[in-house]
Amino acid sequence: MKIGGHLSVSGSVNKTFKRAKDLEVVVHAPYAINPASERGKAIAMEILANEVEVAERIGASILFIHPGSAVDCSTTQAVKNLTQTILSLPSGLNLALETMAGKGNELGSQLRQLRSVVESIGFHVGVCLDTCHIHDAGYLITDSGATVY
Repeated sequence: MKIGGHLSVSGSVNKTFKRAKDLEVVVHAPYAINPASERGKAIAMEILANEVEVAERIGASILFIHPGSAVDCSTTQAVKNLTQTILSLPSGLNLALETMAGKGNELGSQLRQLRSVVESIGFHVGVCLDTCHIHDAGYLITDSGATVY
């Protein structure tokens, strides 16, 4: 298991890369995209393809992605949309779907949703377990025997 933290870009992005030279570089996709939405998946594909390209150029090992929200379709269709969006991306970079708190129609507060996507794709996709988000979603993360999916 890898554990990471955020690194400030204060001062300049170049200074951040110098500070991070001995660390594994990961990238977080923009929050505002919605790869699970019927209306949002096309632009999400475009933005994520660009994010993959940039991440590979700077030597990042993982791109973190918020799974999106079922704002204009069923949850089942949103999971399918998310899967299709990921399958449309170049496959050289590892991707991590971030767990979410489940506000509104967000995907990812139920780990089985993310598990379904990961199992459907079968390669280079994992899950980023955001402990704040899953705690907010109602998982009791202090119980070592808890089942989370």
